[in-house]
Formats: sequence, C-alpha cells, structure tokens
Amino acid sequence: MPCARQESLACAGDTQKSRGEPWLRCGLRLTAASALIYSINFANRASAIVGVQFDLRPLEWEVLTVLGAGIGMPLIVGGLTMPSWGPRLSALCVWWNNYRAYRSLAPLWLAMHQELPEIVLHPPTSPLPNLDYRLYRRVIEVRDGQIALRPYMNPETAMLAAELGREAGLVGNELRAVVEAAQLKVALKAGGSGLRCRRTPRRSPNGSSQGRGSAPRRRCAR
Repeated sequence: MPCARQESLACAGDTQKSRGEPWLRCGLRLTAASALIYSINFANRASAIVGVQFDLRPLEWEVLTVLGAGIGMPLIVGGLTMPSWGPRLSALCVWWNNYRAYRSLAPLWLAMHQELPEIVLHPPTSPLPNLDYRLYRRVIEVRDGQIALRPYMNPETAMLAAELGREAGLVGNELRAVVEAAQLKVALKAGGSGLRCRRTPRRSPNGSSQGRGSAPRRRCAR
C-alpha cells in the first residue's frame, strides 16, 4: 500500500509538472485509463478461481480477458509513447494549415503579381522546402499589393458590394471580406488601365466619418 501511494503521488506530481506539455499530460491520462482496461484481464482470472469453487464456468468469460488485453495493451503503448510522437503530429497539423493558407492566397497573389510584379521578392517556386517563409512572404506581398492599389479603389464599389452583401445575409467579417474583395477586383482592373479613383471619406450608418484604421483589413483570397 505505501508503494502504491508513492506511485500515485509521483504520477500526480508528473501531471502537475506537465501542465505546459499537453502531449505528456494526455499520455499520462491515456496510460492510466488503459491500465484500468487492462486490469479486466486480472479481474477475470481472479473471478475464475472463485467461480470454479461455485461450479460456474469461467471459460465462458474468457472473452473478457481477450478484450482487456487486446484493447488495454495497445492503448498503454500509445500513452507511454505519446510524448515522443505527439509533438510531431502537432507540427504536421500546423504545417498542413499553413499549406492550406498558402494555397488559398494563390488566386489573389497571382492577380496582384500580374499587375504589380514589383511586389514579389522571389519568383514562384514550390513552397514545400520552406513553407513558413513562403507563407510569410506571400502575406507581405499581398499586403504590399493592397497598399499599392489604394489609389484605384472606388468607394462606390464598396457601398454597392456592402448593399448586395447585406441583401445576401452576410454580416461581420464575411461582409467585410466580400467588400474588400470587390474593391480589389475593381482596383486591379483600374490599375491595369491607369485610372485612379477620387477618394472620398467613407461614412458609417450613423453619418460619422470612418478613418482608415477603424477596422482591421481582412484577407479575401476567396
């Protein structure tokens, strides 16, 4: 009993120290739960010894032993090894999300690249060798393109896009993304023809003027 208590305290201490390590914490919890499942094997063996004394048929319960060992042991192995492969799985998920973001920006980036080739630092290549840097550069280049296209953005386009978006039931970030996408599309066409738009201060629904920093700009590659 003292040994079991010491082991329990040690596990509790390890769990307390692993608050900053989510995979280690999950591994400890999975190992504890798997040990309970695996203990069905020993409980069934012990009940068989008692059952024989009462003329029962413990072999009919043998399936519990198979299930306890077959399910518990793989889970124990997974829990003990989780701190080693868990961070790699997290890194893979982050890489996949970055890759999806990189691909989703491709249409907008290509359109800006055609009209504003000076914003591109490196020619388009495969993003796989250095995805983080490629995604960082793509976001910066899209932002530079937005700044370069400001003189060609038409306030009337924003008003019309906002009105159509509200009629379609869009609100919040979705509505802002649609408005910005419409402005960029018109600005790209105007930039190609060299037609600048006369900018007027935008007004909010209550009639007050809005500065350019009133709301964060959203990426609208879609």
